[in-house]
Amino acid sequence: MIEEVGERPYEIDRYLTHLMLTGELAKPAAVVVGDFARCEDRQPPTGVDPPNAALATVLERLHAAGTAAASGAPVGHGDRNEAIPFGAMSELDLDRGTFEILDGAVA
Repeated sequence: MIEEVGERPYEIDRYLTHLMLTGELAKPAAVVVGDFARCEDRQPPTGVDPPNAALATVLERLHAAGTAAASGAPVGHGDRNEAIPFGAMSELDLDRGTFEILDGAVA
């Protein structure tokens, strides 16, 4: 699971590149990608970042690491903020585009 608030796309790229170079980004079977709230660079070196630059950066790094990803999960620090319990058994079906938490909310 990855989401972020307030980080510029080049910073996200730096973090994920570091994880990729250490081999850690290739370890997950897949990653659920949530929202990136206020993750834009107001003065990017290229002039203008597209509105989805942070998401595009994450998906490109995951693809480069060979890690499957499902984007659009309603989680993050924005208006869409569903709870996902960390450590809960879950199932991600990339063919059907579904993500299901298999454990109960309270253990």
